[in-house]
Amino acid sequence: MDFGVLREAEDINGMLRLLEKAISDQMKVSFYYTNAQNAETVRTVEPIALTYKWHAWYVFAFCETREEYRYFKLIRMRHLNEARLPFLRDHEHSDILLEKYGAVQKIY
Repeated sequence: MDFGVLREAEDINGMLRLLEKAISDQMKVSFYYTNAQNAETVRTVEPIALTYKWHAWYVFAFCETREEYRYFKLIRMRHLNEARLPFLRDHEHSDILLEKYGAVQKIY
């Protein structure tokens, strides 16, 4: 039996809880991110919303590295931590931002 899926779900659930708290408290988070080309970077973001699309969880956030809104796939994130730093920007409501920055355009 392969319990990899169960372990993955447990990891994702913990990440979701941390991200929900960071969104609620308006606190930045940092993590290692591996993109589709298998390149890893360290990111610090201001998380705005969580969304489930294409059978996977994503966090929609303002990325300090790219200085724009991006979607990050949770399964590609490692070492997620609350940065203990408050948001520096005032963001529009998440529904407005999600409509402006459609998932198809910003997933990477």
